[in-house]
Amino acid sequence: ERAINLMGSEGPDGSRTTFTGNLQATAQKGYICQFSGLDFVGAGEGVGVSASARINFTDCRLSGWRTGVLCYGNSWVNMKNCTVEDNAVGFHFNSVSDNPNDHMYSGNLFQNNETAVLLESVPSDQALYFEGTRFSRNGTDIDNRCGHEVSIANAIFE
Repeated sequence: ERAINLMGSEGPDGSRTTFTGNLQATAQKGYICQFSGLDFVGAGEGVGVSASARINFTDCRLSGWRTGVLCYGNSWVNMKNCTVEDNAVGFHFNSVSDNPNDHMYSGNLFQNNETAVLLESVPSDQALYFEGTRFSRNGTDIDNRCGHEVSIANAIFE
């Protein structure tokens, strides 16, 4: 019943703390977990991080999964300055929680994903802001199935 904060480290050769298996983050009382400086690297299957907890990702990389991050249940997931690449779905938002951490998804790079961002259920009435986020060589950049308000002002599409 506490927040879990995972902070990675970087070696002199540039190697970083890396998870190669699935991680499931759950929390019961709405605590916000902080994940920073971590790589989640898969082999094309499964979900990198399944979150029914509230998580802020900062400077993380999610690569090589069927789904990089799945936000579901009473969770809210936020990403800043992250790289999400080579996934079938990079970030899947399917939550019932109207308790957002942050509406800014700034400075991210979504590249080479079949679908970069899938918005299935976003229960907040606040827009999601992708300011300074770059979308490059994705099959679909943003699949907004729930019709949630999204701001792509100052986002980069290549």
